[in-house]
Amino acid sequence: MAGGSHNLSANASEQNDENYFIIRGNQDLADAYACEIVRLYDHYRFRAFVSGKLDAKAKAHATPALTIDDTWTKRYFRDGLAQTDRLRFCPL
Repeated sequence: MAGGSHNLSANASEQNDENYFIIRGNQDLADAYACEIVRLYDHYRFRAFVSGKLDAKAKAHATPALTIDDTWTKRYFRDGLAQTDRLRFCPL
């Protein structure tokens, strides 16, 4: 796994995303880092959604909603990031 460090500041987000690290030979550690990155991303994306700071396209994509059927699962079985996440974190 390769990744980077981030200071969770405006400057880090807008100008300094150049730090990088590589984890080899320890899949559990790489998975733990990946889960934490996803957790932080989802947390701040939800905060941006709640505060109204997302543009209309991002807001429509991020709108949390429950469904009465399994239609919410479709994106996890099409090519894209959701499918990649499913295959990495929930291999069957």
